[in-house]
Amino acid sequence: MVPEARKFIYGGTLTVAVLATALLSDYFAILLALGPTVYLLSLGSRPDEISAKDVLISHLTAIIAGWIAYLLLVQGIEPMTVAPQSIESFRVIASMTLATGLTAIVLVRFTAQIITAYVTATIVALGILPSLPAIGALVVGVALLTGLHAIFQDVGEWSSGVPP
Repeated sequence: MVPEARKFIYGGTLTVAVLATALLSDYFAILLALGPTVYLLSLGSRPDEISAKDVLISHLTAIIAGWIAYLLLVQGIEPMTVAPQSIESFRVIASMTLATGLTAIVLVRFTAQIITAYVTATIVALGILPSLPAIGALVVGVALLTGLHAIFQDVGEWSSGVPP
């Protein structure tokens, strides 16, 4: 198969999976949280360069760190309505900083550096996905993305060393 066609099928499959998760759950911020990862996996690198384990660890770490930061600092604040240079805006900024910092500490420990996980941490820390069902839908999206990535790694020609 032509390398461009493989990338198109791979990227299209990942995109449809994330889009379906967002549409079926009615949490469209999932597109913001996982869209950069779809791009990175499908167009930014070869699928065999990033393991499914790294994708899973990075994003679950980001979700947990973002959720902790949200609960500690931003819960009850609507981030898009805070006044500039107010205590609430400081809390929103601190929440994002805490989430990315916690994510970085854990990812360095596991050496699972998927840079797009920081986007996920920020989305969750801002409270854009503010409920447990929303976080659950995001976890389902991450699991689906990771599973499809693992399948493409195993059955694709990428696993045989042939570049895409």
